[in-house]
Amino acid sequence: MIYKINGKPYVNLDKHIDIEGLNNLKIKLCKAFADSWLGLKVGCQVLPAVAGAGLNWPEENPGEELSTALKRIAEDNTAPGHEQVHEYLATGKPSYALTFIKLITEAQGIGYNMFIKQPITKDYADKHLAKNNKEGPFYENFKFFMDWVDEQNIFSEIGRTLIFYNDQDQQCITHRDHNPLNRVTDPDEFIWINMFMDRKAFFVEDKDTNTKHYIKSQVAWFDTANYHGSDASPYSAFSIRVDGVFKEEFKKKINYKLKSKKSIFGNT
Repeated sequence: MIYKINGKPYVNLDKHIDIEGLNNLKIKLCKAFADSWLGLKVGCQVLPAVAGAGLNWPEENPGEELSTALKRIAEDNTAPGHEQVHEYLATGKPSYALTFIKLITEAQGIGYNMFIKQPITKDYADKHLAKNNKEGPFYENFKFFMDWVDEQNIFSEIGRTLIFYNDQDQQCITHRDHNPLNRVTDPDEFIWINMFMDRKAFFVEDKDTNTKHYIKSQVAWFDTANYHGSDASPYSAFSIRVDGVFKEEFKKKINYKLKSKKSIFGNT
């Protein structure tokens, strides 16, 4: 089964935004990313990205989900690595703990992430609200990009904003953001931006048919209750996700009706 929006696995948003203006920002975005990851204080490096609850991880995946491994080791004082993980967490270095766990276990993440706007809420369902986010330590480096987002007239408010980074030969392992236990009525409202169309082959997957629907547009929206991920590339790449609240005029423009799941969703 795959959840669709407007009868499709993903919505192509390219015609609704300034693609040329976006691509003109690519070099500045790469510089901002490099400066933020490598040039800021200890502990501000990109965090290994995780898929959340265990049910968001495919059954056929051979490794343990990274956040599950972190919780297990942090809570079990007999687990190998517990002392080191506890020290990292106590000193405010979760990225160090997750990297350490990847080395001593068979746990897997989906790449790396860097918050431009970072949630201050523990409720994943509210990450799109401006009041539930704060500017990340790198925000000023990306202010020009956030200005571009504002100019697109898509959101009435902007919440969580983050970069997903995949290094050389590193895939984004298939995962989903919502599972049957935390299913939401409507899909999260966000735009997904691929700055490296020649490198990041991103897909939404129908697990019933093992069909990967590759996203061919540079800017897209899809239901993250579906499994999704990207193939490995021999070159580094990143994408950007901006969560928020769609403006009514934007929803009309893309023919999306909130709270009318029967008319906009369907199964393949």
